[in-house]
Amino acid sequence: TASTSTSTTLTTSTSSVTSITTTCTTMTITSMTTTTTTSTTTPEPGSCLPPTLGPEFDVGDCYGKFPPGAVCVVQCTPPFSGTSVTYTCDSEGEGYEGTGPVCTTTTTASTTTTTTSPEQSLCTAGLPLGEAGVNASGCLGRLGGETCFAGCSSDFFEGAPVKYLCLDGLLRPVEDPVKCTRKTCGGSGLPVGPQYDRTDCEGTEIGDYCVVRCEAGYVEKSSLFECKEDGLFQGWVPECDLLACTGLGMPTGIGVNATSCQGLVAKQTCKAECMDDYDGEPTTLMCGTDGLLSGASPRCALKACRVPESV
Repeated sequence: TASTSTSTTLTTSTSSVTSITTTCTTMTITSMTTTTTTSTTTPEPGSCLPPTLGPEFDVGDCYGKFPPGAVCVVQCTPPFSGTSVTYTCDSEGEGYEGTGPVCTTTTTASTTTTTTSPEQSLCTAGLPLGEAGVNASGCLGRLGGETCFAGCSSDFFEGAPVKYLCLDGLLRPVEDPVKCTRKTCGGSGLPVGPQYDRTDCEGTEIGDYCVVRCEAGYVEKSSLFECKEDGLFQGWVPECDLLACTGLGMPTGIGVNATSCQGLVAKQTCKAECMDDYDGEPTTLMCGTDGLLSGASPRCALKACRVPESV
């Protein structure tokens, strides 16, 4: 018996699949460009030179101010921020003195809330603005902790500048408050001489008037003088002539010779004598400032005839 053998071959195929995952990251870059504009201002002659600082500092308030006692505020130029500071100038040669401010920039996507502390409060009271002659313009807009100077108007008033400090919304003097008084004319420009009465012009303030009169003993005249801004008086000088003596008070009587007392003017003197045929002592008389003669008349008596010793 024939035997048949059958062989079967089984082939197995394995397939491998590779999976690739790609992750994509997107980055957004924001660029901010800041443009700074710088302007140039020429200082006025005699004024304080503004401080030399970087572009992040605003020194515009420091132009056109004159020493002594000049005060200006230096603040940060946007987008820089920082607390403004005060610079002072007491001499043109030295310029302003001060430090700061510290100016920084901050970029944030969140909402920014600004809180003003009591030290940064604006001072709105305390200045003697209602007093005559006070110039406090340099103290307007001061913040807490800042200082300034209040002085007097230069035309009609005088007084030393006073330093003020802004504290709790009120400007307070560091020492005594500013006090301004009207300037007066000393006496220059007025006529000089014993014939002038200038008492009305003592203490005359600038812009006011006074009267110069002729003294007693002179013909009554007067003239008006004005106290000018330069401290000098200006006006017309009155012509003061001595007052003529009247006939009232002229010595009279038998044997009196008063011819030397005629034609006198105020403050002059004369002598009244006895005539040649009379005996008596002479007397002195004066013409007063009222034009009247004052003094006693001489007592004159006829001389006695001498009897011859022998006839």
